[in-house]
Amino acid sequence: MVDWFTSLSSGLMLFWSVALIATAVLIAEILIMLIGVGLDAALHTDIPGLTGHHGVFGYLSVQGITAFFGGFGWSGVIVMEMERSFLTAAVIGVIVGLVLMLSVALVMRLFYSLGDSGTLNYSNAIGSVGTVYLAVPSAESGPGQIQIMIQGRMKIIPAYTKCEERIVSQSKVKVIGQVDEHSLYVEPLGAADETGETSEA
Repeated sequence: MVDWFTSLSSGLMLFWSVALIATAVLIAEILIMLIGVGLDAALHTDIPGLTGHHGVFGYLSVQGITAFFGGFGWSGVIVMEMERSFLTAAVIGVIVGLVLMLSVALVMRLFYSLGDSGTLNYSNAIGSVGTVYLAVPSAESGPGQIQIMIQGRMKIIPAYTKCEERIVSQSKVKVIGQVDEHSLYVEPLGAADETGETSEA
């Protein structure tokens, strides 16, 4: 094995080294993922305009980098075994590596988008009626909690009110806005709203 490796040209030696190391890393990634430890976070890198949720490449990760070097190494080996020049092998290797890295990034973005599609968007609760679970302090002095149906799920959510009076537990409230991603603005459900709700029912 050692004699075979040392008999290679410097170019082939480079491509074989990159290919074998990338393959070993890939196998290690698969084994780690099988035992439930994600490796993506180790080299998850956001580069403005290139990576992240809105970037061209979506996600530059360990898997993407491994795919690049694997494609570069193995395609370089194949091209040089066809007795092409080192430069030709390197150019083809870079192209194949970039294609594989982009493909992995797009697949990862798809998986992340599928996961995100199931998350709750609290803005969908605006206009809905809920029940106060934990009294809501007056004048935004602190959060209470309301129980409300969002996207088909019954949730207990932090809530604030701009009203000058505290909203007591078990009161009906209407969601009028969103404080942030995880809390809402509410106001007491007025008599007119209650009548309208009853007539619609």
